[in-house]
This record gives sequence, C-alpha cells and structure tokens, in this order.
Amino acid sequence: MKILIQHNFTSGLGDFMKNLASYMDALLPMKNMGYEINLYINLYKNCYVDKPFFKKLFSDDVCNFFDNITESIHSIGAHNYEEYKYHRSSHNPQSPGVHQWDVFFDGEPINFDIKYIEARQAYDNKIFYEKLPTFSNEITERVNNFLDKNPKFNFLHVRTSDTIDANNERYDKIVDKILSISKDTELPFYLGTNNQYIYEKLKIDDKIIVYDFPSFSKYSNDMNGYKNLHSINDTNDDILLNRLFDIAAEMVLVSHSNEIYTFNDYSWISQFLFYPICLRRDTIKLTNINI
Repeated sequence: MKILIQHNFTSGLGDFMKNLASYMDALLPMKNMGYEINLYINLYKNCYVDKPFFKKLFSDDVCNFFDNITESIHSIGAHNYEEYKYHRSSHNPQSPGVHQWDVFFDGEPINFDIKYIEARQAYDNKIFYEKLPTFSNEITERVNNFLDKNPKFNFLHVRTSDTIDANNERYDKIVDKILSISKDTELPFYLGTNNQYIYEKLKIDDKIIVYDFPSFSKYSNDMNGYKNLHSINDTNDDILLNRLFDIAAEMVLVSHSNEIYTFNDYSWISQFLFYPICLRRDTIKLTNINI
C-alpha cells in the first residue's frame, strides 16, 4: 500500500520542522511494515522559498525515509489525486491543501495515532518525539562556522507581530529592556529576530552577537522583506534558498546556547524554538522577557 503526505508549507521553518517530526513519527510503524511513503511539498502561497529545497536542506536519513519526494507550487485540493484518495488532515478544517499536512491512501485507509507536540508542550511538559529530523551537511557546516567564532552565548529570541508598527517607540522600549538585562548576564546575547528595526538597534552593542545573513542589507527578515524578495526580477531563488539555509543553521545554533531568553508579541512560545528545545530536551532554561 502507498501513503501520500501533502505538507502544506505556508508558514515558517519552525512550523515546518514541527510538522515534519509529527508525521515522520506517526508513519514510522507503517514504514517498518513495508508501506511506501511518498511526500508532496505544497509550496502554494509560500513566501520563504519557491524552488526545490528538501534534499538540500535535510540529511540523507530524512530524505530516504520517503520513497518519493515531490515539490510543487500547485496544491492538491481535490479528494482524489492520481491513485490516491484523501483520508484526513492534521487539523481542522478537514480539507486537503488547507492546514499543515494531509494524508492520502491508494487503498483502504488505516487509522494511526498522531502526536502533536508544540514548543510550549515540549518545554513545559517534557514531551518529545523519539527521533527528530536532521539537517544536511550544508547546514552543519554553517553551524560550525558560527560556533568557531562564538562558542558560548545565551540566545535571545525576539518575535514581534508580522504587522510592522510604524511607531518605533514600543520597539525602543523592547531594546532598552534587553540592554538592561544583558548588562547583568555574563555571556553575550546571540540575537535572533524577525524585526529589522530591533536587529539594527541591538547588533551594534558589545554584548550582542548576530548571525551574518548576507541578504539582510537588502531584504529584511520580516514579512515585508520576503514580499520584496518575491517582487523583484533577479535571481531571488538563490537568495531565498540561502536565507532558508541560514535560518535552519540559526535554529540549530539555539540548541547550543546556555540559556534562551524570549520576547514574543503572541501568547505562545514561537515554533522556531520547537526544534532546539526538543534537541536539548530538559537541559535548557527558557526565560520570558516582559515589557
């Protein structure tokens, strides 16, 4: 029997890793029973990458889990696709191509258990998947290059709203709060953020280190930056792909930090922290910064 997973890559890499770990964990028993597991990456409405990336981003161990991997800008929205019939989606609404990932079978469907673990659950309840997806040697090399220069640090994750605030007064308060905390910490803060204003303000401080994103000088790491990348007519595919690789490297680097400090405009822990929290399991402390 064949199983097709449609992974709807409509949000960031944190969600992608959380979802990939979820269905690989759920499908492992069927993989061991000899089922053919095929993966369809749906890039429709994706703003982070628009060319094949999976086999470059992930290790052979991950890629070989799947018998076939297809990446397409076309979503599977019908209940019948080639020899497959739609069975279920990871979350409501139960409709293919809408939310996170979908399951199709080429025969009679089989019910299977699915664990849904998010960053908050992993950190608070110490619930983890038995095995996590691993990245390619390209990502490992970028991680090692950073660690050679910056072996010890606390990671500072600043996640502001995707709606860019034209009034920078609130952002200045966030910057001031972070600088006051950094004065009392022995290790430097390694800053990761989607807010370009905060990034530019903090990176000049002696107690702040940042990842060298080559494209930041032209295209910011917020949603406006990605929209600009998609609006230009040059070779933005390579810029997007390299940005994705660098974000993956930063995600792994978080797991090498002594401690995580986080400021978040939303009520949840960002899923960007899901992967490093699960890598470290119960050996890392997370501190919320309140403004």
